Amino acid sequence: MAAEPPESANRLIREDLVSSNPIHVAVIGYGGAFNMGLNHFNWMKKAGLVPTAACDLDADRVAQAAADFPGLKTFTDYKEMLKDPDVDLVVNILPHYLHGQVNLDIVSAGKHCVSEKPFTLSVAEADACIAAAEKHNVTLTVFHNRRFDGDHRAMMEVIANGEIGEPFHIEAGLGGYHHPGHWWRSNKDVSGGALWDWGVHFIDWVLDLIPDPVENVTAFYHKRVWDDVSNEDQTQAIIRFSSGKYADVRISSLDAAPRAKFRILGTKGAIVMENPWSQAFTVRKVENGVTWEREFNVADKHYPDSGEAFYADLAAHLRDGAPLTVTAQDGRRNIAVLEAAERSAVSHQAEPPA
Repeated sequence: MAAEPPESANRLIREDLVSSNPIHVAVIGYGGAFNMGLNHFNWMKKAGLVPTAACDLDADRVAQAAADFPGLKTFTDYKEMLKDPDVDLVVNILPHYLHGQVNLDIVSAGKHCVSEKPFTLSVAEADACIAAAEKHNVTLTVFHNRRFDGDHRAMMEVIANGEIGEPFHIEAGLGGYHHPGHWWRSNKDVSGGALWDWGVHFIDWVLDLIPDPVENVTAFYHKRVWDDVSNEDQTQAIIRFSSGKYADVRISSLDAAPRAKFRILGTKGAIVMENPWSQAFTVRKVENGVTWEREFNVADKHYPDSGEAFYADLAAHLRDGAPLTVTAQDGRRNIAVLEAAERSAVSHQAEPPA
């Protein structure tokens, strides 16, 4: 059966949350791109966590952090920041290839750690981080905040309610015909490749929708047009589960005819999300030979912001021992699928995840 939406996904965000035992938080990486350091601090504040320190190699960025949060401690060396006894939890917002080692340093310093996605760029790195977190008795999680996106939560609820029966086939992904970009996210050595960015969100969604063990992954990578960057032009990973269910995930810069963001087939119906940015989808159900449809507008459900929901979930875990929605093992499972896809693209064979 498909997993039900976690109870923790329904926790309310309390902006006035006060704790007699405050959790002091820090970020590594306060770069200006997407203002992710600022965003993480704002999400954490709304969960009752206390912004305490920020680190960035760029002195102008740490000055901006101090201006955004008066009284914030600032550093240009994250290892010095990890020595600060006032810091309880650290968020790693660095480029993908730095996630593994920096996550390991954070938990080895006895700090709770939130890694931006992807968790690491190898299963070996993920395993090392998990082992160190267990050794030092700290929480390690991955910022798969899109597990809390309204459209994903709504689809999980539709499936949990049995509206489309047992899901067995998923098609998912993003595509368009466009240059993949010039930033580090288009550099395979730094980003991991085209499937490791938005693709890891889709893989996390798929593995949440179908929690069955993964048997193998078959991948097809193309490098045909955009030679000025090292990421692939198109990636496709077909995930076969031990139950016989499967998912087809694609991320493409060569898709002149993009398909739906999600197409989920079940034994009694289907879910189709055509527009990747609308958060609306159609539920089709077949009963007694009659097909009916209903449009599901996620905006009507008023789900909280996914970043706020992620940190509310984490705060409840750290304060009260509530179950953690996104565990380090969840992050590792995604990396195992991605790593198997990399091997399959080279071997032209179905590859089992590590």
